[in-house]
Amino acid sequence: MFLYTNRSARVYRATELLAVTPSDTGAGQSNAQQANYLAQSYALLVDTPSVAGRAAKTSGLRITTDEAETRTSAAAIGSLGFLEVYATGPSPEDARRLGDAASR
Repeated sequence: MFLYTNRSARVYRATELLAVTPSDTGAGQSNAQQANYLAQSYALLVDTPSVAGRAAKTSGLRITTDEAETRTSAAAIGSLGFLEVYATGPSPEDARRLGDAASR
């Protein structure tokens, strides 16, 4: 007789919603266009080792830059300059702390 169980570790996810507000650059773009461009740019930055490393340190969690990088992501939402930053962790508190640190 064989018994098989699948016990995966629980993974929690936190989401930070940020509104991006550009300063007036006088470049001829509308504020909505500027905000959307900035949100898309910031989403790409969240996935970089420099942001992940800073998030790992400032979160107070004992994780490496590589671990923080695999546990965080971001996406521009819609076309109005909103950015969502996602973080995962073994507890809701760990996910929240990492997401908060990655969104600063």
